[in-house]
Amino acid sequence: MTALTPPIDFSKTEYGKVGLAFAHALASGDFDSAHAMLSDQLRHLWPPARIQQTFERMMQYGVVTEIEALDGLRIRRLDWGRP
Repeated sequence: MTALTPPIDFSKTEYGKVGLAFAHALASGDFDSAHAMLSDQLRHLWPPARIQQTFERMMQYGVVTEIEALDGLRIRRLDWGRP
């Protein structure tokens, strides 16, 4: 039997912390904070209004999957692909 590699906890890495903060800003509708996390070059290309429009368009074709796991734990996942 092959041992599985434990998953990486990205919330404990610097890039993971930034990525999670960016995702939380998007999910909570705080597009100004998401914009502030971008590099200088990307901030120029992606103003808050463009981030918001793109995010909202992506959410229109997303599919939420909810799975009931052990002990009643509910797992939600958002999947999307280009329409």
